[in-house]
Amino acid sequence: MPAQVRYFPSQEDLMIIKHSIRCFLKNQKGIYRDKMLFNIRRVLDKYGISKYNFAAFSVHRSVGPGLSFIQGRHEITDRFCPGCGSDLYMVDSPVRILSILEGIHDKVIYGCACGEIFFQFEEK
Repeated sequence: MPAQVRYFPSQEDLMIIKHSIRCFLKNQKGIYRDKMLFNIRRVLDKYGISKYNFAAFSVHRSVGPGLSFIQGRHEITDRFCPGCGSDLYMVDSPVRILSILEGIHDKVIYGCACGEIFFQFEEK
């Protein structure tokens, strides 16, 4: 049986993912969120991989067609962004939920307009 060769994502493709995430966090509009998730899925599909790890977060391809999500790698235990100190729960907060992984305690992944991506376990 011949080996299956998988290529490593190019720097250009990795920059597309990072730029898409930055654009969504900065603008926080639905169209940017849709484009971000589309670009993540497109890059993962292009290389036939289900996840890619960056320093502060990882991107994943979900089982469903065309879907992707982000996981933070930095846990917080309070209610403030570790980058700029913004309160997660204020009405005008620059912090947005990027994804939620359900379990006994939900793992909620947040992204802030300052560029930080982090997570917190929350009670149901």
